[in-house]
Amino acid sequence: MAKPKRVRNRALRVIDKIKQAQHAQAKAKATPPKQPTKQVVRKPFFPYTPSSTILLIGEGNFSFAHSIATRLGTASNIVATAYDSELVARQKYIDVDDHIQAFEKLGGTVLFDVDGTQLHACEKLKGRVFSHIVFNFPHAGAGIKDQERNIK
Repeated sequence: MAKPKRVRNRALRVIDKIKQAQHAQAKAKATPPKQPTKQVVRKPFFPYTPSSTILLIGEGNFSFAHSIATRLGTASNIVATAYDSELVARQKYIDVDDHIQAFEKLGGTVLFDVDGTQLHACEKLKGRVFSHIVFNFPHAGAGIKDQERNIK
């Protein structure tokens, strides 16, 4: 009687394997195939839109103004100011003309001799309303190796 018991045990193991395979197949059918994970591509934060009205105070060579205008595709709502006179800006920055020309070509306005602490005194800004006023890296007048050249 030993043989029938062995055969029975083998048969039970085979049945168990078949049941496990059937269970795995049923589970695979019930679980929808995984969709590839979509990577969220985030654009870098940029706080301005073409409709933003922007006042840039204390531009040096107007590269920042040029950069914003290029990114927006327009500078029609951007006023960029410099504390320096036009002559002094040209003496300080060899690339100032290139940036101003490109900025104005995109519709921007450039103003010289504008003191960022006395904006109320600038006639060309009176009555203007801006959604953004940007004063990048105001010059503190200390600790710069070419201070003599930058402060006149």
